[in-house]
Amino acid sequence: MTTTLKYVGKKTRCQGKTLWEILGNLKDFGVGRLIVRNSYARYKEPCFMRVIEVKAQPNKVPPPIKVYRPPNDLRDNDRAREVHMICETVFRGVKFEQPQQIDTASILPDYSLVPKHLEHTYTYSKLASEKREENIIPAYIEVPPFLKYLLKKDGIDDPKINTIINQSPESLYRLAKDGEQPTKPFSTGFQRANNSNLYKGIQEDI
Repeated sequence: MTTTLKYVGKKTRCQGKTLWEILGNLKDFGVGRLIVRNSYARYKEPCFMRVIEVKAQPNKVPPPIKVYRPPNDLRDNDRAREVHMICETVFRGVKFEQPQQIDTASILPDYSLVPKHLEHTYTYSKLASEKREENIIPAYIEVPPFLKYLLKKDGIDDPKINTIINQSPESLYRLAKDGEQPTKPFSTGFQRANNSNLYKGIQEDI
C-alpha cells in the first residue's frame, strides 16, 4: 500500500544551504568568493554577492516557552547559525554603491557557492552592465469618492493622496517628479459600476 503525501500551504522558494554551511568550510571564510541566492534565479539579470568580511554570530538562547513555528521557519532551529557578512551586492544587474550587510537572512537555506571557473558568467555578463529599466509611478493617487466629497465640502477642490513606495536600493520603482510622465500609471479602482440601478436617488455630483 502506497502512502500519498499532500502538502498544504505556501511553497518556499529556498533551495540550497545556509551561509554558515558554505562559508564555514571555505578558506578565510570565503572572502572574495561569489555567493548567489537561488530564489533570485527567476530574474534574467545577474544577482550575486562578493564576500568582503565574515563573522560568526553566537547561537541564540532558545526561548523559555516553546513557541510553535511552521516547519520552514528556522528562527528556533539550533542547527542554523547566523553569520554576519559584508558583501558587494549586484541585484538584477545593478551594483549597489555601498556594501550590504547580511545577518538574519543568513539562516535561510537559499544560498549557493559559485565555482571559480563560472564566476565570469556573472561578473562579465552583458546584462550586468546594462541600465535597468525604470518604473515611474504617479506621485499622487485619487481618494475614495465619499472622502473626496467630504474634502470638497471643506473647500479642497482637487484632493489627492501622496503615493508611498519602498525606497530600498533594490526597488524597481520611483515616484514621478514634477512635470514627469509616469510609465506605470495605476488606479485605485474607484469607478462607477455598470449597473445604473445602484445609483437611483443618489446625487450624481457626489
